[in-house]
Amino acid sequence: MPYTTHLEGLDEWDRETQQVAALLLDLRTFWPSVVPLFIGWMRAQFDTQGAFMGDPWAPLSPAYAAWKAIKYPGKPILQAEGDLRQAASSPRRETTPQTLTLTIADPKAGYHQDGTGRMPARPLVFDISAPATVQSDIDKAAEDWLDDILRRLR
Repeated sequence: MPYTTHLEGLDEWDRETQQVAALLLDLRTFWPSVVPLFIGWMRAQFDTQGAFMGDPWAPLSPAYAAWKAIKYPGKPILQAEGDLRQAASSPRRETTPQTLTLTIADPKAGYHQDGTGRMPARPLVFDISAPATVQSDIDKAAEDWLDDILRRLR
């Protein structure tokens, strides 16, 4: 003889779980939280001349440092005219439900990131070994985003 069991409230819980899962698979509402964090990290990277996300940038060659002191007196490394810092502080954004791409739209960025045969690398962005503060910032933003999702479903 067949029988069924019904638990009151289970249908509602299942519906809410499916809603949360759908929202978590589409991160486009999360990405706006990440952009200002990235901009802050870029500012810190320039303010510390690379030390925020790793080793400080290599010093300028003596000849270039002398020329720069005349042409751009007092300007720090990678900030002669300010274009690169500006590009890093206003990245171009492309999003999909699962990805955020922030592009530093300055042709010099790649040369400084990787270096050249004549110039050492002075990385603007980090790799997997980002500083703990970056991971902490992301964790906090993700927590706030999830709390907001759950609050809206209640």
